[in-house]
Amino acid sequence: MVVINDVLTDASDKQVAYAIEENTVLTHQIAINNHIFSNARKITGADIQTFNQLTEYLLSDSKHDKEITALIEDSGYLTLWETDMKKIQDITILKRLFKKLIKNIGYLLPLNLKI
Repeated sequence: MVVINDVLTDASDKQVAYAIEENTVLTHQIAINNHIFSNARKITGADIQTFNQLTEYLLSDSKHDKEITALIEDSGYLTLWETDMKKIQDITILKRLFKKLIKNIGYLLPLNLKI
């Protein structure tokens, strides 16, 4: 076990606003997932509740593959990460903590990793 000192820092106003935001990426993701599964059930007639079930269905019957693919592409699911990244532009704290970790356990650092 490695002890890393001084890992706490005050949050910026931007970070506090992000933390208390009600319309988060997670709520957006839940809405998108519900949209995908609801429409997948309408398209297939199958009781699809998860992405695993959707994948299993399409692997066993590819008849609705193009329609389900279009549903997922049009839903915003595949670009949701971009929304999250725009909101988390201030990653300097994470970078600083990572550097501190590497300094403490530098022997685990791959030689070709540049920070």
